[in-house]
Amino acid sequence: MRKLKIRITSSTDLFQALDNFKNDCIRYGISNGEQKTLFQKVEVGVNDLAKRGRELSSIGSQFRVKSVIESENCQVVLNVDFGGERPTLISKLRSLLSKG
Repeated sequence: MRKLKIRITSSTDLFQALDNFKNDCIRYGISNGEQKTLFQKVEVGVNDLAKRGRELSSIGSQFRVKSVIESENCQVVLNVDFGGERPTLISKLRSLLSKG
């Protein structure tokens, strides 16, 4: 069984991620019928989860989900991560310096 991963964050271009997924399906020799079925499921999953992630991150929440979509010969893992970015060392230093 082929395993493909798609990672979606607030900075991900969804069209490019889906296009990369199509290309991976072709590269791994997944049949046209299976590609079509998988793509429809993945497209709906990516768009729905990204929409929900944007909504929650806009109010300051974080949204992390791992979803698995399977077909006969392929397993697609969607890793979605919105909001709750961890501060970098520089941003922590800036925060400390601005307080003083």
